Amino acid sequence: MKSDLRLQLKAFRDRLDNKAEYDRKIAEQFITSPLFEEAETVLLYYSLGSEISTNEIFRVCLEKGKKVAFPVCLDKDGTMEFFTVRDEHDLAEGMYGIKAPAEGCPRLICDEKCLCAVPGLAFDRKGYRIGYGKGYYDRYLACFPGVSVGLCYDALLCEELPVNEYDIKVNYLITDKTTYNYNSKEDLKNG
Repeated sequence: MKSDLRLQLKAFRDRLDNKAEYDRKIAEQFITSPLFEEAETVLLYYSLGSEISTNEIFRVCLEKGKKVAFPVCLDKDGTMEFFTVRDEHDLAEGMYGIKAPAEGCPRLICDEKCLCAVPGLAFDRKGYRIGYGKGYYDRYLACFPGVSVGLCYDALLCEELPVNEYDIKVNYLITDKTTYNYNSKEDLKNG
């Protein structure tokens, strides 16, 4: 069931119009949020294909002197760690053809001042996501001490997604229209 849903969601996302404008709005909400201001370290993903771009967030992090980390998939069983980078030159092609920190970048030790941007094909109104099916982010977030923020196109915000006991919901969700707070079940701000 989830595999068919993934295919449908990815096809829908691939066909979205005005993607660049939506990406800009999501990045703007992210970098102007109190969550971003309070974070010392920002964990980003390197966007691929029709994923929401994190390029502007990365640029602003470097501009503001925030520590930035990207994930490295350590194996095909869902183990992932984040490593810090100084700039785009510290990124090289990693597993699955996704840019990741090059060898020699220091492994990040996370604390409560870390803010993790979480990708997904879609999110639901409870903060759960459907990803690509490998479970990397769910395994990582299960022990993550910081704050997680899903990034999602509003058009891909679902009423409810199928979840299992291993799925981890995000603390917040930013769409091109608004930010949702799943810690207290109320909107952080409206769009």
